[in-house]
Amino acid sequence: MNLPAGGGMRRLKLYLDTTVWNFYFDDRVPVYQEAAVEFFAKARLGLYDLNASAAVAEELDAAPEPKRGKLLALFEEISPNLLEADAEVKRLAALYLDRRALPARSTVDALHVAHATFHQMDVLVSFNFKHLANIGRRDRITAINLEQGYSHPLNLLPPMQLPEVENGES
Repeated sequence: MNLPAGGGMRRLKLYLDTTVWNFYFDDRVPVYQEAAVEFFAKARLGLYDLNASAAVAEELDAAPEPKRGKLLALFEEISPNLLEADAEVKRLAALYLDRRALPARSTVDALHVAHATFHQMDVLVSFNFKHLANIGRRDRITAINLEQGYSHPLNLLPPMQLPEVENGES
């Protein structure tokens, strides 16, 4: 894994897909909820450069109440940088689907990957192990990215696999 080392280095640039926000309030898989809560506790300390897109905001907004209100409040509190989907992001997303790096129906997942790639994120953080956070997908996405001139390595990881970061007080 190619990630910046800790200790005085720059903060990791993270793109948070919708699953990370969802599991903060979802107790059906306790280990995921615990990881999400722990992740956002670190995020509140300013340990990461946090990013999301309008696609994430739209998915959160589509959640049923009362979860929708909680998700939107968390999103507002954490206040990630909101990335715009320009023509290049949309082109990349379509390419991931056309080349079967992601399943044809995974249009929103393709947008998440395209945003993370285009904006040179270190990690796309996700609990979506089927479509995003797995080695097979990462390898196919990396091959397309390199072919398209995107050499910045993109890691696809769940929150519990992020490297340890320090808050400067240790």
